[in-house]
Amino acid sequence: MSYSIKTVRSKIMEALEPLRSSDGVKTIAPYSGQFDGVEDANRMRSALVFPAVLVSFLRGRPGYFDETTDMPNMRFAVIFAAKNLSGQLATEDATADLLDSARPLLNNQYLGLNLSEPVSALEEYLVRVTGSVSIYAMELSVNFERPV
Repeated sequence: MSYSIKTVRSKIMEALEPLRSSDGVKTIAPYSGQFDGVEDANRMRSALVFPAVLVSFLRGRPGYFDETTDMPNMRFAVIFAAKNLSGQLATEDATADLLDSARPLLNNQYLGLNLSEPVSALEEYLVRVTGSVSIYAMELSVNFERPV
């Protein structure tokens, strides 16, 4: 069975809801270009409420796997952002804590989807660090069940 990008993105966001109570996340939403102007602090303040977790589709295959190669149908990025005016180290720590809290909510989970294997966290990486904003990302692989 295959799912739309919006359906999978919604399931990822649902899985991240516990971060609201455990880590004080204020925003869980699709990525819509919120970080295009990271340098502009005023724009960032109005763009979203921190801490924030954003989900974005990265790439996918238009159909199912071919019969000889297992490759993921879809990949998503989960973007973690924290803002702290008290300094860069505190901001990076807050973002790393978000990433650590989110990992067990996503990695090795099925998210209520008919998947051939659980979601897999492939990579985690730093996107950007400024004096007051830290942005990390996690790349997820989502594999759908092969048709019979």
